[in-house]
Amino acid sequence: MTVQRAVWLGILLLAAGNCRALVKDSPAVPPGPAVAAAADDAASRSAAQQVAKDYRAAVNAKGLDGGIPYLHPDELVRFQKLLIPILDQERQAGRRNLLNATFGREAEMTDVRLAEPDDFMRRFVRVAAARLDEAQTRFDRVEVVGTVTEGEVLHVLLREVTDQGGTQTQRLVVVSLRPSGRDWKVLL
Repeated sequence: MTVQRAVWLGILLLAAGNCRALVKDSPAVPPGPAVAAAADDAASRSAAQQVAKDYRAAVNAKGLDGGIPYLHPDELVRFQKLLIPILDQERQAGRRNLLNATFGREAEMTDVRLAEPDDFMRRFVRVAAARLDEAQTRFDRVEVVGTVTEGEVLHVLLREVTDQGGTQTQRLVVVSLRPSGRDWKVLL
């Protein structure tokens, strides 16, 4: 597999929201008591479950692009910081394939560095989905199976059900969320 194909595959996996493929750059810090209590609170847990369902419904309806508004702002920044060195490396090698595909032929690295994190993600998701022929698994309904609290992160286990001509298929999906202000946001 070429580096470029690996980057495209990585982008798709990261954007899908089902994968925690990246290891955080900083060591794990235990959450403060207020954050841990919020994840254990029934109303807060219910709110997080609803965000997880809404996120999957948006991805189901609109593709990966539909899930971007649900992503945690820190994750968007982390994704951008992860990909900028790859774009720099490509440029130093005298190529612009990834840069041209995401930001256009006239773009410079300054444009990439100044892009808002959500716009940066949107550009990569659209290109990755187009290049990899986004084969989205569509479902008819989603149900919360349960949740697991891990520090300030809440992992929501969802069952996505598809009815196809009398045959029902199910798939389990984990959506991990972390508080962002007063809301819950999805982690990559």
